[in-house]
Amino acid sequence: MLLSKGICEADRFRFQRNLVLAVSDPPREARSFWKISRNNIKSSLSSFQQAVVRNVNDKNAQLQKQLENVVREGNQFVLSAFSW
Repeated sequence: MLLSKGICEADRFRFQRNLVLAVSDPPREARSFWKISRNNIKSSLSSFQQAVVRNVNDKNAQLQKQLENVVREGNQFVLSAFSW
């Protein structure tokens, strides 16, 4: 039976079957590419996360030092103001 645009039913079935096979079973090279890409993305995310954690820890240490300096200066001010 001919369908519109001159494609017979058997050809349409073969085309659909081949399309499903092509989509569901990618070549080995494509699987390898995606596997390598996925591993690189995981590695990049891990490196990025480590950099973010390192940056946050550095900032935390810097703020802790600033807080200690403010407390020390405040204590010195209070002691000097009330020691006559």
